[in-house]
Amino acid sequence: MQSKRFFSILTLAIAALAFTTVSFAQETKTETTTDKAVKTERGDKRIGGEWKMGKRGKFGRHGKMRGEGLRGINLTDAQKEQFKALRQANRPSQAFRDEMKAIREAKRAGTITEDQKLRVKALRDEMRAKRKANHEQIMNILTVEQKAELETRRAEMKTRREEMRKRFQDRRNSKPAETAKPIS
Repeated sequence: MQSKRFFSILTLAIAALAFTTVSFAQETKTETTTDKAVKTERGDKRIGGEWKMGKRGKFGRHGKMRGEGLRGINLTDAQKEQFKALRQANRPSQAFRDEMKAIREAKRAGTITEDQKLRVKALRDEMRAKRKANHEQIMNILTVEQKAELETRRAEMKTRREEMRKRFQDRRNSKPAETAKPIS
């Protein structure tokens, strides 16, 4: 009786192990290479370049933290409400998002037309103008002292960036060149 029970448990364990092995063997990762790009489960990634799509983290596409420009500047409640109203007024419409999504899909599929390319350029120019107008509106809300604080912070960030760039260059230049190993 004991041996019969033992063999039943052993058979179930072996069956479970076989099923898990088969299921793991059937899982595949989608990874195809197309024209200097790799398509992975997370999204498209250029080889040796920047991310085209996928997770970008809190620093955004170009390393900028969105909304961090006014951090540390004491704003009044009225100014905060004005900034909130500006953000709401300058949000892209659903039609704009849908149009950009359609153009991105066409570009990804390789079926983008010249009209769509021209439309993208026009939309970029329009967004650039809106961004400039939004910046001017923000600067009009700030007081003279807040603008001065913002300028000092920008200057500090510029010097920090230059120091980091110099440290990076020094590190890059100080790496010893690989020497050829003698063949024995």
